[in-house]
Amino acid sequence: MPKAIYIQKGDTIDFVNETEKLIESGEIINLSTRIAIAGCDINPKETGTLHLTGIYEMPKNENETINFGKFVYLNSDGKITLETAEGKNVLAGLAVETSQGTTIKVRIQ
Repeated sequence: MPKAIYIQKGDTIDFVNETEKLIESGEIINLSTRIAIAGCDINPKETGTLHLTGIYEMPKNENETINFGKFVYLNSDGKITLETAEGKNVLAGLAVETSQGTTIKVRIQ
Protein backbone atom coordinates (compact mmCIF):
# COMPACT_ATOMS: atom_id res chain seq x y z
CA MET A 1 0.00 0.00 0.00
CA PRO A 2 1.44 3.46 -0.90
CA LYS A 3 2.32 5.72 2.02
CA ALA A 4 1.97 9.45 2.49
CA ILE A 5 4.83 11.36 4.07
CA TYR A 6 3.87 14.31 6.29
CA ILE A 7 5.43 17.58 5.13
CA GLN A 8 3.66 20.39 7.02
CA LYS A 9 0.30 21.40 8.46
CA GLY A 10 -0.70 23.19 5.26
CA ASP A 11 -2.22 26.43 6.56
CA THR A 12 0.54 28.21 4.64
CA ILE A 13 2.59 27.20 1.64
CA ASP A 14 5.68 28.46 -0.13
CA PHE A 15 4.89 30.27 -3.38
CA VAL A 16 7.17 31.51 -6.15
CA ASN A 17 6.11 34.84 -7.65
CA GLU A 18 6.48 34.07 -11.35
CA THR A 19 5.24 37.55 -12.35
CA GLU A 20 7.22 40.72 -12.97
CA LYS A 21 5.38 42.65 -10.24
CA LEU A 22 5.60 42.75 -6.47
CA ILE A 23 2.91 40.76 -4.68
CA GLU A 24 2.05 42.75 -1.57
CA SER A 25 1.27 41.27 1.85
CA GLY A 26 -2.48 40.75 2.11
CA GLU A 27 -3.00 40.59 -1.65
CA ILE A 28 -5.65 38.11 -2.78
CA ILE A 29 -4.08 35.50 -5.08
CA ASN A 30 -6.25 33.62 -7.56
CA LEU A 31 -5.01 30.02 -7.75
CA SER A 32 -7.62 29.15 -10.44
CA THR A 33 -9.65 26.77 -8.23
CA ARG A 34 -9.42 28.68 -4.95
CA ILE A 35 -7.78 31.75 -3.47
CA ALA A 36 -4.92 32.37 -1.08
CA ILE A 37 -3.68 35.45 0.74
CA ALA A 38 -0.08 36.66 0.50
CA GLY A 39 1.45 36.43 3.96
CA CYS A 40 4.32 38.78 3.09
CA ASP A 41 5.60 40.90 0.24
CA ILE A 42 6.90 38.60 -2.51
CA ASN A 43 9.30 40.12 -5.01
CA PRO A 44 9.27 38.96 -8.63
CA LYS A 45 10.95 35.54 -9.08
CA GLU A 46 11.28 35.10 -5.30
CA THR A 47 9.56 32.74 -2.84
CA GLY A 48 7.15 33.89 -0.15
CA THR A 49 4.27 32.59 1.93
CA LEU A 50 0.60 32.18 0.99
CA HIS A 51 -2.13 31.59 3.58
CA LEU A 52 -4.68 28.93 2.62
CA THR A 53 -6.90 29.23 5.70
CA GLY A 54 -8.14 31.97 7.96
CA ILE A 55 -10.77 34.70 8.10
CA TYR A 56 -10.11 37.86 6.10
CA GLU A 57 -12.03 41.05 5.44
CA MET A 58 -12.24 41.55 1.68
CA PRO A 59 -13.83 44.00 -0.74
CA LYS A 60 -17.20 42.85 -2.04
CA ASN A 61 -19.61 43.71 -4.78
CA GLU A 62 -21.47 46.63 -3.16
CA ASN A 63 -24.66 45.87 -5.14
CA GLU A 64 -25.24 42.58 -3.31
CA THR A 65 -26.35 41.52 0.13
CA ILE A 66 -24.41 38.44 1.11
CA ASN A 67 -25.78 36.41 4.00
CA PHE A 68 -23.84 34.52 6.65
CA GLY A 69 -23.00 30.95 5.63
CA LYS A 70 -23.11 31.45 1.86
CA PHE A 71 -20.31 30.26 -0.39
CA VAL A 72 -18.70 33.29 -2.02
CA TYR A 73 -16.49 33.79 -5.06
CA LEU A 74 -13.77 36.17 -6.23
CA ASN A 75 -14.69 37.97 -9.46
CA SER A 76 -12.39 39.40 -12.12
CA ASP A 77 -12.53 42.81 -10.40
CA GLY A 78 -11.02 41.30 -7.23
CA LYS A 79 -14.30 41.58 -5.29
CA ILE A 80 -16.33 38.99 -3.44
CA THR A 81 -19.66 38.02 -4.98
CA LEU A 82 -22.34 35.32 -4.79
CA GLU A 83 -22.11 34.71 -8.52
CA THR A 84 -20.36 31.54 -9.60
CA ALA A 85 -19.94 32.66 -13.26
CA GLU A 86 -18.47 29.33 -14.36
CA GLY A 87 -14.98 29.67 -15.65
CA LYS A 88 -14.63 33.26 -14.47
CA ASN A 89 -15.17 33.48 -10.71
CA VAL A 90 -13.19 31.32 -8.33
CA LEU A 91 -14.31 29.94 -4.95
CA ALA A 92 -13.14 32.23 -2.15
CA GLY A 93 -14.74 30.53 0.82
CA LEU A 94 -17.59 31.00 3.28
CA ALA A 95 -19.17 34.29 4.37
CA VAL A 96 -18.86 34.52 8.17
CA GLU A 97 -21.11 37.57 8.44
CA THR A 98 -24.03 39.14 6.62
CA SER A 99 -22.96 42.21 4.67
CA GLN A 100 -24.71 44.86 2.62
CA GLY A 101 -21.65 47.12 2.58
CA THR A 102 -18.43 47.22 0.59
CA THR A 103 -16.52 44.59 2.58
CA ILE A 104 -17.23 41.15 3.98
CA LYS A 105 -15.46 38.69 6.27
CA VAL A 106 -14.66 35.41 4.51
CA ARG A 107 -13.20 32.17 5.79
CA ILE A 108 -11.01 31.12 2.91
CA GLN A 109 -10.91 27.42 2.09
